[in-house]
Amino acid sequence: VYLNASFRELLGIESEVEPNSSFDLSPYLSPEDWNRFRQSDQRVTEDGPGFEEMDLTFHTVKGRPITHIQKHAVPLTDGRTGYLSVGVAVLSKKTETQTGGWLFNQKERFRSVFHSIDYPFLIVSKSDGSILDLNESAAGFYGFSREVMCGKHLSHLSAESVDRFEEALARLVSDDTSEVIIVQKMADGSTRHVKLHASTIVFNGVDCRAVLVTDASERFRTEAELQETLRRAESASRARSEFLANTSHEFRTPVSGIIGIAALLKDSGLNDDQRHLVSLVDSAAGDLERMLRDLLDISRIDVGKVLIKREKFSVPSLVDRVIGLHSAAAGQKGLNVTFTHQNEKLFYGDETRLAQILGNLLSNAIKYTDHGGINVVSRCDSDLILDVSDTGIGIPDDKKAEIFEMFRQVENPYTKERPGLGLGLAIVRSLVDLMGGDITIQDAPEGGSLFRVLIPRSPDSTESNNEHAGAPKILIVEDDPLSRYYLSTILQKRGFDIVEAVDGESAVGLFSPGKYVAVLMDVGLPRMSGIDVTREFRRIESGETPTPIWAVTAHGFQTDKDRCFEAGMDEFFLKPVDEPQLTGRLMELVNARRK
Repeated sequence: VYLNASFRELLGIESEVEPNSSFDLSPYLSPEDWNRFRQSDQRVTEDGPGFEEMDLTFHTVKGRPITHIQKHAVPLTDGRTGYLSVGVAVLSKKTETQTGGWLFNQKERFRSVFHSIDYPFLIVSKSDGSILDLNESAAGFYGFSREVMCGKHLSHLSAESVDRFEEALARLVSDDTSEVIIVQKMADGSTRHVKLHASTIVFNGVDCRAVLVTDASERFRTEAELQETLRRAESASRARSEFLANTSHEFRTPVSGIIGIAALLKDSGLNDDQRHLVSLVDSAAGDLERMLRDLLDISRIDVGKVLIKREKFSVPSLVDRVIGLHSAAAGQKGLNVTFTHQNEKLFYGDETRLAQILGNLLSNAIKYTDHGGINVVSRCDSDLILDVSDTGIGIPDDKKAEIFEMFRQVENPYTKERPGLGLGLAIVRSLVDLMGGDITIQDAPEGGSLFRVLIPRSPDSTESNNEHAGAPKILIVEDDPLSRYYLSTILQKRGFDIVEAVDGESAVGLFSPGKYVAVLMDVGLPRMSGIDVTREFRRIESGETPTPIWAVTAHGFQTDKDRCFEAGMDEFFLKPVDEPQLTGRLMELVNARRK
């Protein structure tokens, strides 16, 4: 509710009521009039553009009745919340001598409603885009008088190119579009990014758009600053990763030399003390070589130089081989390593990277387990599941969320007993993400920790030569660069092949039946709305298996959902997107498609 100063004065309300605040009007009306007031709002909201007029008796703060208060209500869409509601109720006092009829004719009543709003509003003709009227708030916002503005084409305010303005105007006057963002010029020569939120009304018998004007300049400045911050952060991250890769590579050469010389010294007739010293050098150099390898791996992953291969291999053979490589380290601590495999069959994926994942998990389990043993269980059906459990020290609940971050370790760095940089599990997480899989951690039944890795089966290139082969394709239709970058990044990490469209027309050019596992569709798009693009996709697919089209939008009200589903969309995701929910549903689609 918003009460202007005149109405507050009428009722004796001293404190200001902020827009969108909660304010109860019912104490100022009789129960009967309050019910009539609310029923009027409901009728106006449901019936659409028009007026609702009634005679009411209000009571002041001190209880004095004020009779013959006229209510004139007109429905408007609030551009900040998206709700269709009774946006304006003008309450005016009748003269005591008036016994019938209304004080204002319809045109004057609408003008009274229109100019009472404290937010900038324009009335724009749907047929030619001319400005039929504007309120005083809009005149103050732009700096032009009403006399100058009325009758001018909306292009009079445009600071966009002709093509961009015509595209925006077409969207603004369309009933399918409620919001447009363009650059407009002010009377002082400055420009602003402006959000225009429109609803259809009838003005003097003409179909028009009531346009709420909101200054979006600060939002665009913030987005530009964020994009620059992201660019700098990505540049710094690349520089860091390249530095780690270069230094790790350079360090490996002398370390390899030390290891080689130590091996030669062992066979040079040393006495027992000398042999012991050389063994210490060899062990330390081996630890250093492993840490350098981890640094090199994580830096190569960071800069996108790790490619996931696809080949057939035997999971039991891979696990046996990796366990064999770690058997000596486990034996030195008296640990027993067991392995169980279920559903013997070949798996199609990256054997080398899976061996690295399992090897890092085994190294981690051996490092943090002093008594008992380690158990590996693999299940290979449509997907591969690897469980690595140990009877070690376990991981506190408050550490489980951060254990996969780089340079994170369970132990206190000042009191830790076990060497390492804390990169092993970070590498595991990064490789699992590159394969489109998932990794979880929980307490093992015997104490210690249980790591579970799920890797989806890659499509076998011998199975099909159609669009299903290779990484599953997702079409992202999104005009906002930040949203597009975010969606592309999280899905590429999951192993999806991303195709991007920045507007509706380019999306139609990129689409064909059966090409994509799913389409992620923004609703507010340049050139064609997401609603129109969806309808065109369904027309193209006529007679074909429909591609799942999911709305990804900031418009989250029931009317928005209904329009999306009516156009042919299948699911609805509200921004900001819940990443696990989105990727989980996409993986379900991929697995169902493969089956």
